[in-house]
Amino acid sequence: MALAAYACRWLWLKSPYGRMACVVGIAVVGYQAWNAVFPPSSFYRDEFALRTGIAAPPSARFVFKHASFPDLHGDYAAECLFRVSKADYAWLARAAAIPADGEKRSEYGLYRSQAEAAYGGVLRAVVRGQIRARAGDQHGGWALLDDGKTVHFWFVQT
Repeated sequence: MALAAYACRWLWLKSPYGRMACVVGIAVVGYQAWNAVFPPSSFYRDEFALRTGIAAPPSARFVFKHASFPDLHGDYAAECLFRVSKADYAWLARAAAIPADGEKRSEYGLYRSQAEAAYGGVLRAVVRGQIRARAGDQHGGWALLDDGKTVHFWFVQT
């Protein structure tokens, strides 16, 4: 960090182009840091597609999203709620094809209490979907909720 600060100071004092390079460098690093701490919606779309093998529907509008920053070993958790159109909901129900007990809460989810607060009630699953785990230390799933328009997705890698 000190070396980067020294290099930026040296460039700043060298010429106007050096100042421009410093500003651009700081902006690029700042943008990358922001996206690492606060992932955009595309992260959750990609994560859903990667973990379920099903592309997130184009009608998906995120109601809740939360992800932890990966630790030194790459362990992280991601969870989101998104609403879809009735047609996409029916399509996801056919793709999942695993009936769930509507009385049970949508299982797991590291940030479930926050997701329930964003949802406005208990997350009751109607249909559950599976994730494609590539290793034994990956857990998660997804569920279609009983309101007929919301999908709950969660994934944890430990």
